[in-house]
Amino acid sequence: MSARRLLTALVMGALAALILMSLFAAPAAGLILLNIAWTPLILAALTAGLTGGLVAGATAMGVGYVAGGVLVAVLILVSMALPALFVAWLALGRRTMPDGTVVWRDASSAAVWLAGGGVAIIGAAGLMTLGTPDGLRGFLRLAFTVNAETAWRMMPMGTGSMTQVVDLMLWFAPGMAIAFLTVGLVMNAALAQGLAMRFGTNLRPPMRLAELDLPEWMALALGIALFAAVASPSLVGWYGWHVAMVLAGVYLLAGLSVVHAATRGRAGRGLTLGLLYATLVLFWPAAILVVVLGVIETWARLKRRFGSPGRTLED
Repeated sequence: MSARRLLTALVMGALAALILMSLFAAPAAGLILLNIAWTPLILAALTAGLTGGLVAGATAMGVGYVAGGVLVAVLILVSMALPALFVAWLALGRRTMPDGTVVWRDASSAAVWLAGGGVAIIGAAGLMTLGTPDGLRGFLRLAFTVNAETAWRMMPMGTGSMTQVVDLMLWFAPGMAIAFLTVGLVMNAALAQGLAMRFGTNLRPPMRLAELDLPEWMALALGIALFAAVASPSLVGWYGWHVAMVLAGVYLLAGLSVVHAATRGRAGRGLTLGLLYATLVLFWPAAILVVVLGVIETWARLKRRFGSPGRTLED
């Protein structure tokens, strides 16, 4: 790795740590900056390879340790460095064909890996909590109850019971957390790729969202998970619901890829996409429609009607 790329990795790592720690110094601004917290680490990897990503992650942990101690360093490792390195590994994956041609991992393969990684996290957490009553659900209920007591004392009377608050948290975690993580990582990777391409330092050809096509078996997996969630009130149904949410996060990306393909080359494309993403941020239930569009695309292949994806930075 050249001195320039090493310096870039060091700077990106320090920047990532500062973004996370801004949450403690200025919570309002920190919450906004957290939306791009993975971008510097992914950018370091796209510019200097996985070695650069490792250097950036280690730098971020070092800065976190100096500023906040071991807990901050571990937080950076788990919530920032490892997810960013996983995405960078997906982006930089390639194989050499017998004729010497280099084939890079495409968006479809990366999306399948992301879905598999999310489901694997839930599965691993379930295995680790087998010895606790009610498994992972019981473990999370206990953890949420401890934290909900403080939140409940701050709520005005008549807003519901603490049990209802905990039940609501169990309904959305961990599946929705992983789904948000998946979408957030992809958006950060897209931003990092755009910056690397802008400065001419991207190590691979661009990976375009409009090229994302999910296999049909994944739609079947989503259907089975939803059926389990509806048909079984037991722990199996609870796991099914959260697996369905993880897969829905990937299908949200598939639905967005349809919109990217449909608007390619049309006037006002930037405005249309901007309004769509703003709607998803401000009114998240609209994401359900995009997920449904992604599922429909799996079977109907709507993007074929729009031709092949264009070679634009926006894709």
